[in-house]
Amino acid sequence: MTGNSPTPAYLAAVAQDEVVCCHLVEARMDDGVVHMTDFGQDVVWGGNTYLALGSLLGFESPEESIDITTAQITASISGVDPDNLALFLDEHYLLRQWLIYSAVFDQAGTLIADPMLIFDGRINRVAVTEDPEAGSSLIAISLTNAWVDFTQTAGRRTNDAEQQFHFPGDRGFEFVAELASGKPITWGRT
Repeated sequence: MTGNSPTPAYLAAVAQDEVVCCHLVEARMDDGVVHMTDFGQDVVWGGNTYLALGSLLGFESPEESIDITTAQITASISGVDPDNLALFLDEHYLLRQWLIYSAVFDQAGTLIADPMLIFDGRINRVAVTEDPEAGSSLIAISLTNAWVDFTQTAGRRTNDAEQQFHFPGDRGFEFVAELASGKPITWGRT
C-alpha cells in the first residue's frame, strides 16, 4: 500500500513559503521497532523518537499509480554502525514491515503538520556493499508494497499433478519426484 491522504494541517504546512521536509521511517523488526529519520535532529512524534544518527541515507521516491501494481523502492542505510548490520545479520528480516512518512517542519525545526504515510511495504531483499578502502558500508533494502503477492495463488505445489491441473500437457514438472528421491538423472541418453 502506498500512502494515505494528507491531513488539512499537512496541506497547509507544505503551502507555506519556508518549510523543511524530511522522512520518518518505522521498521518493524522481530526484536522491536526501529525509528530513523533523515532530519538533522531527533524527531518526537506519536510517542516515538525517530533517531537522526545519520544511518538513514535515503530511498527512492515511491511512484504513484491509479492501477493496482507492485511498487518497489530501495532504502539505503549505513552499514558502518554495527547495530544496523545486526538488524539484518542477526534477525529474520524478510517480509518485515517498513513505514515511510513525509514530515514537514518550520525553520526552527518544529513539526508543524501530521506526517503523511507515503509508503507501507515489506522487506523483499537486502544487500550489503562494503568498500574497505573508503571505510564505508551500505545496506540496500529492497521494499515492496502489499500488492506483491496479489497474483500469487496460495497453496500451489511444484509437482506434476498440480502442473497438469493448471497447465494440461505441460511436462515441466514431470520428473520432479525423481529429483527429490536422489535418483541419478542421465542427460542426453535413454
